[in-house]
Amino acid sequence: MLANTKAELASYSIRRQGTLNWKRDIAVSRADATADNNLNNLNNINAQVIVGPNGQRMMIQNGQWVPVAPASNVVPRFEMPSNWLRENAARDHIIVLQGGWDVGNAPRVAALVERSTGKAVWDTDLKSELAVGFDASMQRSRVQLFEGGVVLLEARGRSAFAAPGAAGEEEEYRQLAEHVAKNPQDFQSRARLAAAEYDRGGKEKALDTLAELLADGKLDALQFVTVYNQFARLRGDFARKNHPTLNFHRVETPPDLQGGAAGWEGVTEQQFGGWKHIFLASEDTTSRAQPKKDAWRGPDDLKASFKGAYDDKNLYIQIAATDDRQANNQTDPARIDFGDALTLAFDVGLAGGVGYRDETFELALGLDKAGKAQSVRRVEHGRYLRGIQPLEKNFSVTRKEDARLTLYQLALPLEYLGIKPEAGKSFGFNFALRDQDAGTEVDKSLSPSPGLAGTREPGLFSRAMLETKK
Repeated sequence: MLANTKAELASYSIRRQGTLNWKRDIAVSRADATADNNLNNLNNINAQVIVGPNGQRMMIQNGQWVPVAPASNVVPRFEMPSNWLRENAARDHIIVLQGGWDVGNAPRVAALVERSTGKAVWDTDLKSELAVGFDASMQRSRVQLFEGGVVLLEARGRSAFAAPGAAGEEEEYRQLAEHVAKNPQDFQSRARLAAAEYDRGGKEKALDTLAELLADGKLDALQFVTVYNQFARLRGDFARKNHPTLNFHRVETPPDLQGGAAGWEGVTEQQFGGWKHIFLASEDTTSRAQPKKDAWRGPDDLKASFKGAYDDKNLYIQIAATDDRQANNQTDPARIDFGDALTLAFDVGLAGGVGYRDETFELALGLDKAGKAQSVRRVEHGRYLRGIQPLEKNFSVTRKEDARLTLYQLALPLEYLGIKPEAGKSFGFNFALRDQDAGTEVDKSLSPSPGLAGTREPGLFSRAMLETKK
């Protein structure tokens, strides 16, 4: 039996008349904290309130089970069906849903807890989709535990995590590898093998395999959806501990910011393209889009190069986007990145997590419907700004239609970002090139790493590095 009071999860033995086995702290959201205050009114020095299925309450008092009369002002901690404990408890583990420890709009977390010790052995974020005008509870993430694995039912689909026995795992992997070698057109088995490779530690190899599958023209639309969703999940997991580096080189003379190449010649260029850097609109939980096989048609559709520089006063950024079609129907600068445009984000203090806080910044720039360069500063010091706050100077967006090239150049004061011009300085940084090829909405983005497709997750951003002059 589980008890939940304040920020404490506890295990009691029914066989031993309610004796406490163990207890541990868990994170509680503000709504749950309100419920705690109400529950405390039911506790006394000799009793412990137990919240069970359907919000039913019992007390352990002097070794006996005592029912608690319902109170209208008591908010149930877990609104669970009567079979919740059966579905989410296995022989050796239980699943607990809790709020995130981080302050802010951190997602709910599903934690796998060892029955015997109360130790959390695995956890994952739960992404819910809340829609205005609908019953939010119908879109809330759910989790179900079974012997040997966990199933997550989220807003966008279902994921299963299995833990096969060590004895059979090697044999299963060997058989699967042999099957794929003999049947290379079995895309489903190839995706399964890649996932197994990822779990065995070959993470980059697995992502490369899935990226190759996505580029295979023989993949049908349904197979593409399955492979892309698997790829997106593993890519996000990989990015939590692996951050690509975006280099900023020391310069003595400020480079050109009006569409020219002067001053940029000696700055190293970093290239981005391929499925590893493409994020389809389906990864945005606020969108109802599904992964589309033809959403990205290769480097001629969208690719990019990045150059970064700095001096004692400014950070300089140049991003050249090869895009077969420039499309942006926006007239409001605040919505400039709702079409072809560039979004930039900084996590100066490496706060990480989900959502903006502390020293985080976001801005966007692009060409509007009339072809005029527009910009907006959206987030400063972790807070969303009110109204339209444009960049005041030192930026340009130019389109060279014959080369199918859009060039973004800008300078940001180091003082504005709170960055000191010191070689070796590292901070979170990411960019997203939005691409609207068809219809009225962005259907994909290109980024060095996850974190800007839909929900903002600075913890997944790339790392910027200020280097010495070479």
